[in-house]
Amino acid sequence: MNWTFAQVTGTGNNYNVCFVDNLRGVFWQPVPVFKKSPASYNNYFVTTDGGITWTQQSLATRYSIRDFSRVPGVSGGMLVAAYDNGGYTSTSVLYTPDFFNTLTLIQSGLSSDAGCNFYNNQSGWLAGDGNYNTSIYKYTGTLPVGVQTIIGDTPHMMVYPNPSSAEAILKVSANSSASSGIIRILDITGKEMETINFLSSVPYIQLNAGNYSNGIYIIQMTREDGVSSVCRWTVCHK
Repeated sequence: MNWTFAQVTGTGNNYNVCFVDNLRGVFWQPVPVFKKSPASYNNYFVTTDGGITWTQQSLATRYSIRDFSRVPGVSGGMLVAAYDNGGYTSTSVLYTPDFFNTLTLIQSGLSSDAGCNFYNNQSGWLAGDGNYNTSIYKYTGTLPVGVQTIIGDTPHMMVYPNPSSAEAILKVSANSSASSGIIRILDITGKEMETINFLSSVPYIQLNAGNYSNGIYIIQMTREDGVSSVCRWTVCHK
């Protein structure tokens, strides 16, 4: 229903994107299919704040990334399929259960164009080596789940009315042992407009749209227990 713009500089074009939840995701430029490729295709970008900011990360230089897939049911679970040493005749699949804090090689030496899609941590598929309508790999096993806190899957706050022209109310979820936190309001370029300290014992925070120009803003909450959440707030003065 609503889209905001996040500028990432110093990159090429033809990017793909994949998110594990509403805060954490990656985008990358896939290596051209079935071709030898330079090491620049081992780079990818991650966000942990819903796309407000992005950070470049890299696989080992021998890898050229083709595809990412989230692993439903695993918080932070994601696979990456890449040409190993530049060619599709030796494709590798790597897995992270904790959104790239750790990364493990699952299998290598596959003949594949490296398009992948997983259903859960026990079933997934990897495209074959060119016979698009007849050739496919299927994964059967159990990928490790790891131990993570689910981030961003539960709405921890909402603002209403939205869009706002005057006063608005930001409701912060009280379903938490955390007693305090910080609210940051950012414009779509990531510029911080306002910072608000809050207590969970006061779940309603008053916002004044009169202090803002027309546009879309990102409200970012960080609780003392480490849980983060974001929502979008539209200011529209009639």
